[in-house]
Amino acid sequence: MLSQIILFVGYFGLIFGGSCPAGSVNYVEAGECIVTIPAPAPLSTASRTCAALSGRLIQPQTQQENVLAAVSAIKALPTKVPVTIGVIQRDRGVDRIYADGTPLQYLNFFSESEYSASPCTVLNPTNLQWYSTPCNDTHPFVCQFSDLSTMLCPTGWSWNDFTQNCYYVQNIVASNHALYVNQSDAEAICAQMGAHLASIHTQRENIWIRNFIATYGGVDCGQGGQALIGASCKDGKKTWSDGTTFDYDLTNGDCTDAYTMINDYNCGLAIREIWPSWYAQNQFSRFICQKAALHLADVAMNLVKTFQNI
Repeated sequence: MLSQIILFVGYFGLIFGGSCPAGSVNYVEAGECIVTIPAPAPLSTASRTCAALSGRLIQPQTQQENVLAAVSAIKALPTKVPVTIGVIQRDRGVDRIYADGTPLQYLNFFSESEYSASPCTVLNPTNLQWYSTPCNDTHPFVCQFSDLSTMLCPTGWSWNDFTQNCYYVQNIVASNHALYVNQSDAEAICAQMGAHLASIHTQRENIWIRNFIATYGGVDCGQGGQALIGASCKDGKKTWSDGTTFDYDLTNGDCTDAYTMINDYNCGLAIREIWPSWYAQNQFSRFICQKAALHLADVAMNLVKTFQNI
């Protein structure tokens, strides 16, 4: 059965991660992310946890979605134990509905007796079939979400789905309009937020950050409108302040203390396509911080503990 699951997934073009956070399954056709939370919990806690993350317990409405829930569980759990899904009995009766009260669009119970035995439902990820279970029994569970970006980064930060990082651009405006921080100061401010100045490793990442910091007129195309990044160079060796490999380079061959980016339509294309170079004492009004996004399963595990202690 597991080999059939893999073939089925390949047929439908399943994407792991993609526009979803690491560790999740991207259900492209439905525009949602599917995540298994390893913490065993009763139905009430599982439902509250998914809802606190702006999602819900998965409610499989097609065979494909059922398979993706199973794949998520197989990826997340060391042992292939059953996982809670959002299917329950209606008002303690025999009929089954989704946990949000809507009628079932799909069902895959192992037998008629399993359909009616207990009020809650688990999915066995190895055979894709559903089994009834008491709602107070604890199991790992599967959540589905349409938008996770606000859950993964602090307020005021933006999530990049292909780097799985959060980004923040600081625009400092002094009362006298003076330039404000050098690279060392900016790195220290980022560090206070658990971050570093941004490092860039691919053209795709560079384009995303360039668009992220874009301005639309009214900035100084010279020093004033530049945004500091974490690149520096000493004795011909270029490094990033976060210690990652310097494997992508738009410094235009210069070796200096600090580098910036700018993206404003009033500024020349040449300066927008490179990282301009500066000395350590140069100060700027803008800088870009970067840090890893929260791991969704870890956030959910903490919520489970919180709800179980209430």
